[in-house]
Amino acid sequence: MRQSAIVVILALAAGIFFGACSGKPCEEDLFKQAQSFAQEQKYELAANTYETLLTQYPNSDKAANIQFTLGSTYAMFDTSKARAAYQKFIDAYGANVDPYMLESAKFELNNLGRDLDEVINFDVIQEEESAEATPAK
Repeated sequence: MRQSAIVVILALAAGIFFGACSGKPCEEDLFKQAQSFAQEQKYELAANTYETLLTQYPNSDKAANIQFTLGSTYAMFDTSKARAAYQKFIDAYGANVDPYMLESAKFELNNLGRDLDEVINFDVIQEEESAEATPAK
């Protein structure tokens, strides 16, 4: 009797665990896996996992964040794919995301492949030129 109860409990637990995602990896599991790959600097694996997430869960409430993160992940090894991912983020989610996130995507898109010092110096030069062009009151 006791063995039957244990078998039933294990079967129910397995059904809940494996049946929850209908035979495909759970969204949360994929997301954690992608983050883990990125932390381990396995950027290609991380990007592939983010792509899988977007394909399998296109209507996820995390889709915009995943698309943005895909761009930053690609930026680590393929600026062409990073550019496409950021552009897709802007086109697909730009009207519905936090304005700061949208500006961040635009900034990244405009500065892909540039050295950080170059970007910082360019921003300082632009600010100086803008200040010089503004007439004094």
